[in-house]
Amino acid sequence: MQVGEIGATRGGLGSAWVKCPAAGARKLAQAEKIALGWSTARIRAIPKRPLQCFRCLELGHVRATCVSGEDRGHLCYRCGGSGHRARDCPASTPKCPLCESLGAPANHRMGGEACTPPKVKRKRPIRQPAAAAGAEGTPGSAAEPTAADGREEAMEVTT
Repeated sequence: MQVGEIGATRGGLGSAWVKCPAAGARKLAQAEKIALGWSTARIRAIPKRPLQCFRCLELGHVRATCVSGEDRGHLCYRCGGSGHRARDCPASTPKCPLCESLGAPANHRMGGEACTPPKVKRKRPIRQPAAAAGAEGTPGSAAEPTAADGREEAMEVTT
């Protein structure tokens, strides 16, 4: 278990991140409060975040599988400018670089609760199996089952 530094919040109270195993986090979140000496602390689980690419900054994939032609990885998450990080951002108002490039309202910090960029539909490259398609009769050479729209379907194989 790891506990970060206590930082001040807008209301003047303290806040700290606790990194612990998932089972312990679920128990703490269910309790909602814990006693710390003569004080009590409120527990709040952080919601799961979607995958985000650090190259194009779009949601739903990671850098290794990015097919976007645009590299936004050098941009500030707060103002969309380059040459600095979000913690050192000199801008007085936030401007989401992802929403701005997609034509959505951009008067928020990227990745915040107000950031809901429209999903960009892209064709993903179809992965071919490593075995040659003509090598019939060998284990694993059978074609994978696919849905009517071309997506692969999950299936369970038991022996």
